[in-house]
Amino acid sequence: MSSEGLVRVRGILMGFAGVVCLVYGVLAVLTGMPDPMPALIPGLAGAAAAIAIYLAFWQAGAASRKAASDEMFAVEMNRAVKVGFWFCIFLFPAFAPFLMAGLTTFEVAFATIGTLMAAAYLLTFAISTLRGL
Repeated sequence: MSSEGLVRVRGILMGFAGVVCLVYGVLAVLTGMPDPMPALIPGLAGAAAAIAIYLAFWQAGAASRKAASDEMFAVEMNRAVKVGFWFCIFLFPAFAPFLMAGLTTFEVAFATIGTLMAAAYLLTFAISTLRGL
């Protein structure tokens, strides 16, 4: 597999895991339930994406692996970490008024914040990676 193929596979799979986390978080808010679908689904989506990415890199040649993990990868990863961090910092005070007013429960807020934190990082990385192709 070429380095461009590896980058594409990594971006698509991380985007898929991010969409699963986003859907889980949004459904938790909309339904008012901390488990709008089986709670293992976001984790399984992330684990499946990680295993598939590992296998894609494992079967590719050394030159393709090195090219897919170049300086641009570091830039995109750094950008995703920064966006994910600040989004996470924003989420906690964003839920505070709803918790204080009794409009949501701690369980729903915890499930929503947890999955949206993962979605912010994964989707930012996927978008910045796939946009560059």
